[in-house]
This record gives sequence, C-alpha cells and structure tokens, in this order.
Amino acid sequence: MHSLVAIALLFAAVDGLQEPRLVYPRLLQERSHEGKLVMEIDDQLTLNLEKASIAAPQLRVLKGGEESMTVLYDGNEINDKLYQDGKQFATVAVEENGRSEE
Repeated sequence: MHSLVAIALLFAAVDGLQEPRLVYPRLLQERSHEGKLVMEIDDQLTLNLEKASIAAPQLRVLKGGEESMTVLYDGNEINDKLYQDGKQFATVAVEENGRSEE
C-alpha cells in the first residue's frame, strides 16, 4: 500500500512541472524610498520584490582548470542589483539600461 502512494505522489509532482517559456518581465511599480519593486513576469506570476543582500563586500571566486585563477568581484555592486520575493522563492537582478529594465 505504501509503495502505491509514493508512486502516485511522484506522478502528481511531475505532472505539475511547467514547460520552459520565453517571458518579457515588466516593472509595474517602483517604490524607491522603501526599495521595493513590483514586477510582472507573465499573466500568472507577479513578484513583489524587496532589496536582497547575499554577497560579502568582496567576493572571491576560484576558477579551476589547467591554470587555476582567482577572480575578485565587488559584492556591493552585485547587491545593488539584487531583489527578492520571499513568498515566490525568487531572486532577480534588476538593471536599468535607459530604455527598460533587464
């Protein structure tokens, strides 16, 4: 009996997956004094974004291969672009290019 339940749950989880699709996110509302943004991803998903901070002031990345290499990134520059929606488990980097947001 237990094995049948596990199989049924596995099929239910796989059935709920969506196919990849191309979307054009739009910034609907910007509340700059609070650092919050509202971004529409598509008709079914809207993100209520707030500032996120995940990187240290200096981020060190080690690249392997034939010649190992250390690359340093400015963590503050990364954090300036990051926003998160905790309810949707989403993190996005928002960058304005003068015409639209990327």
